[in-house]
Amino acid sequence: MELTPEGQCFFEYAQQMLALWEQCRGAVCRVRQERQHQLSVGFAYMSWNLWTEEVREGFERANPNVELTASYSLSKDLLRQLDEGNCDVIITCMQRDRYAQYDVIPLCSAQISVMMAQKDPLAQKETLTPYDLRARKILYPDSGAEFLRRFVYFMEEIGVPVESELVPAGNLLGDLKAVRERGALLFTNEVYRSVIPQIEGYTSRTLRFQGDGRMPRIVICALMQPSPQHSAAALRFLAFFKEELRQRFGGGPV
Repeated sequence: MELTPEGQCFFEYAQQMLALWEQCRGAVCRVRQERQHQLSVGFAYMSWNLWTEEVREGFERANPNVELTASYSLSKDLLRQLDEGNCDVIITCMQRDRYAQYDVIPLCSAQISVMMAQKDPLAQKETLTPYDLRARKILYPDSGAEFLRRFVYFMEEIGVPVESELVPAGNLLGDLKAVRERGALLFTNEVYRSVIPQIEGYTSRTLRFQGDGRMPRIVICALMQPSPQHSAAALRFLAFFKEELRQRFGGGPV
């Protein structure tokens, strides 16, 4: 048996293609090795305040060989950067069941808090229940649309319908204007409440429902591209940051 002229032509090109593929694999491996100690972390707006100067310095002391670059943006923009390979890890409050195409690592869970004007009658209560939200306008950042859907469904199940509205993530001043002018309530969480500066004229109250574990909790999680072996730098960052959140806010179920 021998190759036809067409087969011989194809064989020569196939050899070149395979050789080029091996060169490509080698080049990618070299780039990956060079990037083992470089890490780009993107924070969604509601989680950006978690990356304080003290936390950054603590990570650098514990990991002097890791060059970490942190930035913040809208969740949708961070996801695009993750897909394009320009970001290694995203820290967000998104609901993990919506992003099956990524590796989702839960870091910390938080109960719901509600921000309101200090003049609001609910501000006199230390802890709110879902029943306190009856007939009130609920605002929640659009990056957590799935969480809000689950919460509204939960409220309907217990017979307390609420009026909800998604607002642009990262627009805290605009959200507070709606709270003041429309008498609305802004959903936040224990973690966000702990790091946001005190704003004159506004206050937060924890939302609890005794005896019912069905109330959804906001989960702070990390998103990464699926990989059987994530970089050592990424794993070091996740371990450090998860422990930092545990020490500051407790280790709630995730």
